[in-house]
Amino acid sequence: MPKVSKPCPICGQPIVAWPFVIDKRKTCSNRCRGVLFARSENYKKVIKTRVNPFSSHAVIVTCLHCKKEYSVGAHRAKNGAKFCSNACKFAHAKAGNRKIYYLRMTAPDGRRVQIHRHLMECKLGRRLGTKEEVNHINNNRHDNRIENLEVLLKSDHSKISRTQWANSGLTPPDVPRITQ
Repeated sequence: MPKVSKPCPICGQPIVAWPFVIDKRKTCSNRCRGVLFARSENYKKVIKTRVNPFSSHAVIVTCLHCKKEYSVGAHRAKNGAKFCSNACKFAHAKAGNRKIYYLRMTAPDGRRVQIHRHLMECKLGRRLGTKEEVNHINNNRHDNRIENLEVLLKSDHSKISRTQWANSGLTPPDVPRITQ
């Protein structure tokens, strides 16, 4: 059975397909499909939700740093895509608008670890347990001086968040510290 063709309603180029598929094909390419869609009545509904007309699953989002509009999958937009690239993400953080991330490094044994945990492991001479967390005393996650770090159990670490100290009267010495 030979393929058949019909002209594209947008650009006039032939749409070549098998006879049982030719009726389903409306355009010759995705670009023409987008133009056809933009001319349709559904386009106004889609523009309100900012969906990219060239992809049924893409959403247009504005980058928080460079203010450029970019297209992401609907699942990424739903889960909070905020930056068009890692360069914009880190530049935004450097500008003081940061969601503070812990600094990471590759340990000598090849593990990716947070720097403050690695420093405390070196000081104690052992790996930290799964129930142990390292607390930054001055609450600055980038201040990794040994004198600013202490090891606490997860349960104790959750009790001494800085906002709870003022409200509950709990002070840092009231919480047991791990020294070995």
